[in-house]
This record gives sequence, C-alpha cells and structure tokens, in this order.
Amino acid sequence: MRILLSLIIVITAYSATCQIRNASTQTSDAAGVSFADVKAAVEAAEVGDTVIIPEGSATWTSTLSYSKGIHLRGAGIGKTVITHKDVGIRVLGQEGIQWTISGLEMISPDSYACIEARGGCKDFRISSCKFKGEQPAGAVTILALGNPNDFAEHQYGLVDNCEIVNGRILVFAGLGEGSWKEPTNLGSEEAIYIEDCRFTYPSGILHNVIDANQGGRYVFRHNYVEDSFVMSHSLMNGTPTYFSRGTRITEVYENTFIAVKPEYTRFAAIFLRAGTGVVFNNRVTNLAVGTRYSVAVAIDNVRTYDSPPYLGRADGTNSIDGNEESNGYPALDQIGRGQDVGPMGDPLPRYYATNRIPQALEPMYLWNNQLDGVVQEPLVHNGGEIHIKKNRDYYTMPKPNYTPYSYPHPLRAQ
Repeated sequence: MRILLSLIIVITAYSATCQIRNASTQTSDAAGVSFADVKAAVEAAEVGDTVIIPEGSATWTSTLSYSKGIHLRGAGIGKTVITHKDVGIRVLGQEGIQWTISGLEMISPDSYACIEARGGCKDFRISSCKFKGEQPAGAVTILALGNPNDFAEHQYGLVDNCEIVNGRILVFAGLGEGSWKEPTNLGSEEAIYIEDCRFTYPSGILHNVIDANQGGRYVFRHNYVEDSFVMSHSLMNGTPTYFSRGTRITEVYENTFIAVKPEYTRFAAIFLRAGTGVVFNNRVTNLAVGTRYSVAVAIDNVRTYDSPPYLGRADGTNSIDGNEESNGYPALDQIGRGQDVGPMGDPLPRYYATNRIPQALEPMYLWNNQLDGVVQEPLVHNGGEIHIKKNRDYYTMPKPNYTPYSYPHPLRAQ
C-alpha cells in the first residue's frame, strides 16, 4: 500500500454528498508558486473561491492539505510547474461543496502522489493538468480512496483533458462494503469518469493506467493509451478483521490503445477481474514489431486459482461465496456479480459474516472490441471459466436498455 501512496496523483474525495453550490465566488492570486505562497492563499480563501497560482516553478517539501471547496487554478501545463517531495495536494472534500483543480503540471520524483482526495465527494473535477512520475516504475497519478476506514459511499467526479506520463489512476471506495450495497446504475453520474486523457509510459516499466478495488466505480472513455492497459482488481487482501472488496463497476468504451515500443511485454489492453459493467468499441492496435498486445480484453477470477490470505479459494467450502455449485459459484464479487442483497448487519465487526449473500446476478457485457481491426471476444484467463460462463456471467452483445452517460461530462460545462 505504501507504493500506492507514493505514486503520482491520488484522488480521494472526502464528503458524503457533494451536491455543490458555492457560497462565494471571489478570485485571489497567490503571491507565487512556492508552497508558502500557495498555502497562504488557500487558507485565506472562502468556500467557492478561486485561487490562481501564477506562472513559475517551485519544489514543495510538504503537502498542501485543505478541506474547503475551492477552485485551484494554475497558469497551464508547462507554466505552473510543481515538483513535490511528499504528497502534492490532499483534498478533504466538504459535504455539499464542489472542488476543482486545473492548469497545473506536477512532477513526482519520488513516486509520491500528486493529488490525494479523500471521502465521498460527488462533484469534483481535475482538468487540463499534467502529471509525471520520474521513477522507472511510475506513480499513482490519481487515487480515489473514499473514506478508508469505513463502509463509505463511492465517489462521483471527473478527470478530463489531462496528460499522465509514467502514472496511473487508482479508484477505491473505502473498504468497499457501502458501494456493493448500493444499486449499480450503469450509465449514470455515479462513478469517477476519466475522459479525453492521454496516458504514456516512456519509462519502459509496464503498469496499468487505471486500476480499482474496494468497491471502486469508474468510467474510462475517449482516452488514448500508449504501451499500457486498463485494469480492475478482485476481492483480495484479507486480514483477521476485514478484507478489501472487489471492483464494483467498470465502463470502458471508445478508447484507443496503441503498442508502440517493441521491447514492452503486453497481455490485454483491458483486463478485468471483478464486478459488472460494459466494455465496447475499444480499438487496440499493434504498431510495434515483437512483443504486442495479445488480446483486446481478458477477464478472470483470482480466487479460482489463488488463495489470498484469510480468504481462501472459491472451492465450495468457503462461507463468503454463494456455493450454489460444488466449485463455490458464485464467488464473492466475481465477474457478473452485482449488488449485495443480503442484510447489511453491523458495520465494522462483521466483515467475515455472510450478510452479503446472495449477490445479484448482473452480467458484464463486452462487444465490438477490436485487435488490429478484428473484433475479438473476451479471453477468460487463468482457468476462470470454472466460475465465469458465457451467456450467464458475461455476454458478447450490447447490453439491453443501456445508454452511456452524457458525453462530454456535464461538469465540463460549468
């Protein structure tokens, strides 16, 4: 987990319901780009104010933390440049108030997060920024954690028109229990949207550009990805008192994936391991000669073949699974599972109780995803076909009655 916290951007929205509306509309200018100048301007701002960071560059050795809904605006990529030796910006969102960050270039030489946002904010926006990790392994550019110590509602928000170099976005929703109890609502605002962004990995180390776990919900659309891939993780990381739930929802569509560097080893452009969602109209192209994308989309279930600590395999003997079949099917949070429909029970003490079961059957739909111009069906990987069956847990056709959320995202018009 330390690696995650030391990556480039971390977005974790803190708040229960960021329904907005600004109490103030004042604009003020920071005296300079230094940490002290920006901190002073942020502390003087009121909710709804805009703080302008001027053109220039600076190195910050402390984290800029604030809990008020303000709009932090730099002069633009290549103009307002901040190199940070710790987490760059940490936002603790307040209920009912929007926050935005735009026009910054942030560099993480030691893999600390550029932006960390905590909680359950419903309306944040990060736009027109550049985030760069200078370590070979890259950095987490955006980390949406939710409230990491409880059930937590999932977050809503938007990341758009950003350039991310050697970095990735991570989407969590606390420990995930709250997100799994809430309805799915595909095609709604109820997710973190990443759209019209550009991701590149010139470092040569292969990492995903976005990943999720712990009930995370994201929509990844209209992006350009070079030499990397999109991912979601499954139920994992148990302890004696709790475990991290799998990714709740992924919607991945209308993206371009390009393999450019021949020395990079790739598997799938889109690799999903939990929950439900839609994956469609993605174009994967191998320009490189040599190692290439092998498939456009792959899906699996980790607990089909592995036994995470304190969780065990899905084998028909594990009480956290549905166990409708001798192999344990349906495995908790596997591909094709949706809302927990069992009773919630008490919050923290009951992570290992069976109060999630049954989970609703909500198949994933994957269609019209192309590798080098040829439409491919998803590959069920790592023996996952034991638990993941076509025309039951996933379908290779458009999802009935599904309509994508408005594009461009409505927050871009504000």
